[in-house]
Amino acid sequence: GLVDGDIQYAFNRENGLKSTSITSLAIDENSLWLGTDKGIQHLNGNRESFSTYDKQDGLVSNEIEDLVILDDEVWAAFDSCSTKHGIKIFFN
Repeated sequence: GLVDGDIQYAFNRENGLKSTSITSLAIDENSLWLGTDKGIQHLNGNRESFSTYDKQDGLVSNEIEDLVILDDEVWAAFDSCSTKHGIKIFFN
């Protein structure tokens, strides 16, 4: 993140990113959602740690094409088996 043009924090594999191939980004009131080629990563507002969601957690695919936040719901789009799927994955 940047503050007044200075880097305040950076994320990489050493501090929690599962992949540096970010395919989509969504921001809600106090957190960041990243779609990657290895699933979805959620960074809470205090920037302490990532939560990771992938096929083992029930996602259709680890290949995330897009993320959208509608109201209090996070939706993910997948490109799996040449068919696009959109599912609601999280809600508050």
